[in-house]
Amino acid sequence: MESEALNVQSDLPQDVNGLPPELANLASTVDLAAQEILLASSRHDVATLRALLREYTSGTSSAAANVTDGETGYTPLHAAISGMADTDLERDHAVNGEANDPANRLGNGVDARVALAPQETHGGDDDELSRAEKTVKLLLQNGAVWNTLDVQDETPGCLAWRMGQNQLYELLVDAGVRAEILFQRLDGYEEIVEVDEDDDDGDADAQGTEMPVEGGRGAQNASAETEQANRAAGVEAQDEDIPANAGNGNGNRSHVQGQDHDRDAATNRTTDIAEGDATGDNSHFLSRKLTFSSARLLDDQSNAVMMEWERTIMSRTVDQLFADAMPRNDESFTVLNNGHGMGIFDSLIQTHPKRPKSLHHHIIEAHPDVIAKMRAPGGFLASHPEATLHEGRWQDVVPKFPEKGLEFDVIYFDTYAEPYSSFRNFFEELVIGMLKEGGRWSFFHGLGADRRVCYDVYTKVVEMDLFEAGFDVAWEKVPVDERLLKEAGVGVSRKYWDLEEYRLPVVTFLG
Repeated sequence: MESEALNVQSDLPQDVNGLPPELANLASTVDLAAQEILLASSRHDVATLRALLREYTSGTSSAAANVTDGETGYTPLHAAISGMADTDLERDHAVNGEANDPANRLGNGVDARVALAPQETHGGDDDELSRAEKTVKLLLQNGAVWNTLDVQDETPGCLAWRMGQNQLYELLVDAGVRAEILFQRLDGYEEIVEVDEDDDDGDADAQGTEMPVEGGRGAQNASAETEQANRAAGVEAQDEDIPANAGNGNGNRSHVQGQDHDRDAATNRTTDIAEGDATGDNSHFLSRKLTFSSARLLDDQSNAVMMEWERTIMSRTVDQLFADAMPRNDESFTVLNNGHGMGIFDSLIQTHPKRPKSLHHHIIEAHPDVIAKMRAPGGFLASHPEATLHEGRWQDVVPKFPEKGLEFDVIYFDTYAEPYSSFRNFFEELVIGMLKEGGRWSFFHGLGADRRVCYDVYTKVVEMDLFEAGFDVAWEKVPVDERLLKEAGVGVSRKYWDLEEYRLPVVTFLG
């Protein structure tokens, strides 16, 4: 039976018809190399894989570790994970996406089931897992991208989680954390243009040199040193030829997750230019009309901004924030909520059974439609006239608090359409100056909440960043009401949440 050749994406032409002979031969060589790399990865043949990566790697490029099957979208990482499937049926499905089609082949006449089956010399399951771990580590060391999506919209981590391969899953989560931390560091670099004064024609001979710049955003054109750093973190800087990646660190509440998107090349985090750019400017969102209902808050493109299912997790958040911080009724207690939205958090503050009589409640809100609803007859401010509204973006409002002498026992952060870098700036630069000693703060943790692996990655990233900023964070797992989540999602264009469990953060000063 003739085999079906693997359709592999690469930087080289795949259709060799009409090409000069030398280019046709080169394209065929690349296609064969990709098949060999995917096959060695699926078999967990570390020695062969290492030799192939060396043979087909040019300079600091990590393209060899990121070849892609054009039919399934599988990368070598996907292949390595799918090689742990327990049955022939699972192996067929893992490689081909078609469980009952044994005619699908890996190329060169090799049956997919045979290619992914453990070899006779592999021994037991523990040995197989050990080889799989070594394979994944080798690929990551050679620049394999941790969050590339296949045609089933799964990253290698999603595949490992679905297959119950927890140890391999944790390897990919750790790779994602390293990648995110690396790209955060690259945020502090900016390309400097040097002028060659010896140019006889008087034209500037520009040469890019990466230098650390305060607040700079660089690495848009990765140098060899940058790409080597990416390889060290187990990820390569992406370009248009690399398949789409999953994950979203675009602030805490955003609807651009796991879909086609514009890429912030410097940070490996998605940035929807229509909502908020990498500088934290979400003016496009603030200009959109909002629609309020009892179940949800949508913008004029039917994107979800906030939903009623959050009431359970916000109620628990208020309980946790008040747990050890509640004063006696004769003492002052000051709360700040950054982002009113549907008013769920602020209403829970006002109606909490342990609410002190001397509550000073401050709210920051920037969207004009939300402000209008708050001020309308019967709105939140009419019902709670003692609350203080600070109109505007928090970037403009919070810096004025010190001159007003404002400090808070409790702070909550819940904004929309802002990048993670803005949130990081909030807790690195501002919280320390307005949170009282012994105070607590929290935030809506929706970082990467479109899929489990991304959520786990960003949970670890934010915990590390909080520690570096002088904070300790405790997490509580809170089940999400899936019925309410499903009902609220009907007719929504883009969601910001797709997980069954929420991780509630409570943040305090270290020590």
